[in-house]
Amino acid sequence: MSASTAGTKKKAPFSAYVLAAGFGLVLATGLGALAGTFRPEQFWLVGGVFALCTFAPMAALGWLLFVSRHTVEREPHAEQSVERSWLERAQSGAFLDVLIATGVGLTTLAITDLDVSGTTVLTAVVLLSMVDAAVRYQVLSRRES
Repeated sequence: MSASTAGTKKKAPFSAYVLAAGFGLVLATGLGALAGTFRPEQFWLVGGVFALCTFAPMAALGWLLFVSRHTVEREPHAEQSVERSWLERAQSGAFLDVLIATGVGLTTLAITDLDVSGTTVLTAVVLLSMVDAAVRYQVLSRRES
């Protein structure tokens, strides 16, 4: 049988699924061990929680690397789609916005001598980036469709 109408093939070899799960397990265990080393008084608890929390995303990455090549067919003209153009334009604009916002934030912190944790700042930058790109994409898609 050839490809179905959704652009996917029927099955990947069993070994691809094993590789994806193994890849996810190894990476999640590694991240758990790394997190545990920063909190040695509760190494096993911290390591286990981090490994459990990161297993699903790491297994998904394994699926992308090992299984998807067998089950998903690439669109030959995906690079030329209007949606791709909207996404690139939205991301470019969002990058400029984030660059300006971080410059203003850095200047504000330097002038006021406020002490903000790196986790807080990086979380704010990531959220600003995602929200800005999503809003810009929606505006472009509504304006040009």
